[in-house]
Amino acid sequence: DNDDEDMDEHHLVNEMLEELSDEEMEICARASYQYLKNPQETEQLNFAKLYAIRFLRAKQGNVPKATQRLKETLDFRKRKNIDWVRMAFDTKIPDKINFTR
Repeated sequence: DNDDEDMDEHHLVNEMLEELSDEEMEICARASYQYLKNPQETEQLNFAKLYAIRFLRAKQGNVPKATQRLKETLDFRKRKNIDWVRMAFDTKIPDKINFTR
């Protein structure tokens, strides 16, 4: 049943996100251009879930492997300042973005 699969996937994504620090959650949410352009704390979890689910699916539901890969990717995004790269040519950079995290 698709509803059961969706519930299982939702539960597994929550397990993944519980392993993230506050900073990693923010970086995860910022993977969404929509969130990056207009960060709203109330939407952070939703955008982080949308990004994390990709890793869960890529690792066929293996939470430890998906979480490890997600954390590695978030670290890469931080080290390479991907948010700045994505916004470099944007004329309106939100004040809330801290690119030096």
